[in-house]
Amino acid sequence: ELTNASLDISHFNHLGSDHAPVTLSFSLTSPPPLSVDHPRLLWHLSNLMAQKYAATFTEKVRPLKSKLANHVKALAETIDTTNISPPPIEDLAAELTGIIHSSLDKTVGRKKPKESGNAFFWTPVLQDLIDKRDKSYRLWKQASEGVGKGIKYKNYTAAKFLYKTELTRRRRETYALFLAKLSNGSFTDTTATIKRIKRTRTISPGFTHPAGPTAAAVEMSRHLRTVYAG
Repeated sequence: ELTNASLDISHFNHLGSDHAPVTLSFSLTSPPPLSVDHPRLLWHLSNLMAQKYAATFTEKVRPLKSKLANHVKALAETIDTTNISPPPIEDLAAELTGIIHSSLDKTVGRKKPKESGNAFFWTPVLQDLIDKRDKSYRLWKQASEGVGKGIKYKNYTAAKFLYKTELTRRRRETYALFLAKLSNGSFTDTTATIKRIKRTRTISPGFTHPAGPTAAAVEMSRHLRTVYAG
């Protein structure tokens, strides 16, 4: 049951439709639960050795097996199950999850999640500026005709300029860091980086035909047959 509930029907934003947007509001009797950000856990599973992990897991799970056996024995010996408290399933599940995680930590070890390609480049300052630019753009587009629309357009152009300025500065900064890494890093890493850049920028030759890929394959096979037929 909702406390102090009210439903507001917007009759002026239906856009000629039979359906109208509604807004439901009510008072909270208790504070909302805190949102917990659970990080993604990764392990070097390619290094997983079944025998080593099984031995570690068996050793760590032995106390939990004793607890489960005691709970099962207590339930089996109890005739009247109405007055018996259920076993702490959530605590047992959390303990089992911790045993699995600790066994993986001991055998294969954890690894950090791979960051996205532009994670090193994007900064909170850039994110804040692009959010302000997008917000000012929406305010400008939604404004009615008049002086107010011109002011909002001016705010949008200013936010756009600040974002472009910071983006250019960040590009120059990251490029300078890249050059410093090539200059001060090991010779092996530097040559590997240069080879990778050269390989990705090399255009691979290809053969196409105006009639499509099937005609190109037929034409290439005919050409190779003519060349290697002697």
